[in-house]
Amino acid sequence: MKRNLCLVIVWLTALGSSVVARNSETWNQGELVLVDGTDLKGDISYNWKAEIVQYREGNRIKAYSAYQVRAFSYFDEHQHIPRNFFTFNYADKTDGRQRPIFLEEVVIGPLPVYRELRSAREPVKLKDLSTFSSDEELVKNLENFTYLVFMNGELINLNLFYRTIWPKLKEVYEAELRRYAMRIRSGITHTLVQLMLINQYNYLSRQQLVDPAGSLPVDR
Repeated sequence: MKRNLCLVIVWLTALGSSVVARNSETWNQGELVLVDGTDLKGDISYNWKAEIVQYREGNRIKAYSAYQVRAFSYFDEHQHIPRNFFTFNYADKTDGRQRPIFLEEVVIGPLPVYRELRSAREPVKLKDLSTFSSDEELVKNLENFTYLVFMNGELINLNLFYRTIWPKLKEVYEAELRRYAMRIRSGITHTLVQLMLINQYNYLSRQQLVDPAGSLPVDR
């Protein structure tokens, strides 16, 4: 559990001595699965702003949108962590129509959490396509992203934590989660506290499945 929690914090804050790439694109070894089931393995580069994932094999580079991709993943050489992205159908706030978008998984478990770039809905010009293709600095600030919790078959904005998400969490583990919150709250941003509470809920849920008759340990 401690290892999983450390990964969550690294994913969300990117603490450490990451070096910003000099070029506008960062490539990592990864895997890309298209909607038709085609599995591509090679160099992957994701552009947050344009919402385009590029795949490089030798000297050939192909770009794919969320309409063409089911999922992609790669090992981030700068942060030394695995990065996993999935395609979801999400309603556009302006007209309510569904369209596919890429979301990165940041909390794994029964109640997973995903994120997207907060400004991804703004228009992007062709000359700006290189923007955010290198995310070493971008991921250091939690507020650059919108966080979405997958609950009851739908994506719920983390902004609704206390109205919609927290009631579900405390329905089963209120005492454990309140004790946990008291230990971690000091000096941690509001968003990170909520994400860590969800991560703790997932941990308690998994422990319950492993040992349904036993006591539930609280992560320390």
